[in-house]
Amino acid sequence: MSDFQENDIQHLGSIDGAQIAVVASGLEQRILVQHSESGQYLVRLLGFEPESLPVSLVGSVRYWSLPHDARVDDLLRTLVDVLISIRYLHPVFVQLRMDLAVRP
Repeated sequence: MSDFQENDIQHLGSIDGAQIAVVASGLEQRILVQHSESGQYLVRLLGFEPESLPVSLVGSVRYWSLPHDARVDDLLRTLVDVLISIRYLHPVFVQLRMDLAVRP
């Protein structure tokens, strides 16, 4: 298990409660996905088996540490493109969400 200090990482947000962060060390960048059920799904979506990944500790929070290499970057780009396409092909859902957001 490798440990990072809080100031070593950049928190990006969370997906379904799983915190996502990145840490850069020299020319290497790693994606940190919080060790949780939702995080496990994200790790698998990016093509990894959770048990094959190193676990990093930031404070008291455990993260799977994924390499951010060309393969993962291509997968992330493709996934974002597909998700954007899904949203644009279903404008009713987008409009409904926007409509609900402006109502008190």
